[in-house]
Amino acid sequence: MRRGWITGVTLVLALTLPSMGSLLTHQDFGINSNNGAGIVGAGLATSTNLTYVNDLQTGSDRTGMIRTVQAELGVLGQGAMIGALDGFFGVDQTGVVTGSQTQMHPGANFGGNLGSQVQAMNVGVDQGVSGSQNGHGLAVGVQAVVGVEVQLIATPWGVNVNLQPVMANVYDAVGQN
Repeated sequence: MRRGWITGVTLVLALTLPSMGSLLTHQDFGINSNNGAGIVGAGLATSTNLTYVNDLQTGSDRTGMIRTVQAELGVLGQGAMIGALDGFFGVDQTGVVTGSQTQMHPGANFGGNLGSQVQAMNVGVDQGVSGSQNGHGLAVGVQAVVGVEVQLIATPWGVNVNLQPVMANVYDAVGQN
């Protein structure tokens, strides 16, 4: 009789223990930006473009014992400056920044699993600066990208953190006098 009672209590406790659920979060972003300026003849021209991303994603399992955070922050700045007396001067800029991140935790009652995290980020900046051979003037183009992806999984067994920063810049100038 006593053995049956202990088995019954053990079975009830095992069934009532919280089971952590599995968790999956995914996040993508993309920045595509074009900027430019041009002058034919005499004059001044400037063009600036500032594009950014600021994403935040949080999650937890049904017990609240597994917490996740993902963030993507980035800025793409472009600037074109031209001053000319005659001829043609121009700046043409294209910037692309893409990112993707995924994290998951399989869930379990026991064990030290900290989950898995995957990140990918790509940056492409292209710029053309031109001036006519017989013109008098100056054309300057500047582009800069600064960004970071951050992931965090917190469990009763520890914390898993993943960081991916990115920085890129390009500067071109042409001038005739």
